[in-house]
Amino acid sequence: MHRQHERVNIPPEILRAAVKIAETESITKAAHLLGLSQPAISAQLKRIEAIVGGRIFQRTGSGSIPTELGKLVLTHARKILEGNEQLLRLRGSADNRRTIRLGISTQYVETALLGRMRRNLPDATVHAGPSTEITKELLDRHLDAGLLLVSSDLMVSPAMRVINQRHEELTWVRSHKFVLSPGSPIPLAIGTGQTTDDAMIRALQKAGLAYRVALTGHDHHATMIAVESGYALTVLPKSIVPPSLVCARDYYLPPLESAKLFLCATEEMDAQDCPILGDLNQQFFEAPAPN
Repeated sequence: MHRQHERVNIPPEILRAAVKIAETESITKAAHLLGLSQPAISAQLKRIEAIVGGRIFQRTGSGSIPTELGKLVLTHARKILEGNEQLLRLRGSADNRRTIRLGISTQYVETALLGRMRRNLPDATVHAGPSTEITKELLDRHLDAGLLLVSSDLMVSPAMRVINQRHEELTWVRSHKFVLSPGSPIPLAIGTGQTTDDAMIRALQKAGLAYRVALTGHDHHATMIAVESGYALTVLPKSIVPPSLVCARDYYLPPLESAKLFLCATEEMDAQDCPILGDLNQQFFEAPAPN
């Protein structure tokens, strides 16, 4: 029997891999977020390209960008994945037992994991990233809830349900051994997409001060190493400054605007039935903030 035109079903995990590559513009980052090896996600990419008959990503200097065919594939992939999520929600109360997809701003991950939340981690997968990325993931329904930091003059999208919020004081931080040479531009360590990055750049530009970006990257740990070594300065929420760093009040550092910390969830997420959200709410919004 001739089987050339036999219908082929595309597994959801392959579609999810393609969508994640598009979101991160990187096969390596997508593999990390999905808990896969790079060869595994590359194999999934090749499989979907074989099914649709062409390349869906092209490599550029900024990363993996969708081709015209890829844009069409991704449009359908997102619809299929969203439809799958809607079907799963039909389970009603049984849906409370599914794995919660939780996004946490990179700067708060260590604090969160050291808190009470870790006892409920078997019920969640945690995605750490810049608040801008977490916001987009929530709006696209790729996350169920998120802890994110935004500028004080901004509000989160009405499409997201705010469980709690509070003002967050920002502060310059440096190592004990950091010394700025007279006349030198202020060296900065920034994590691309962080709200604190925007706050320090705005403050320096408003004050007309010279600065240089000494280190940049998504890795918060690398940013902290740069600051702890005395290589650069950065800005952090005052409530999570580690003991190894100093809240800098040096005369040459301009004042910073405050920010807002939000705990948000999608409309489908029942906060009362989610222990993880209860833990985050108690840890970051009900407990007294450190001085």
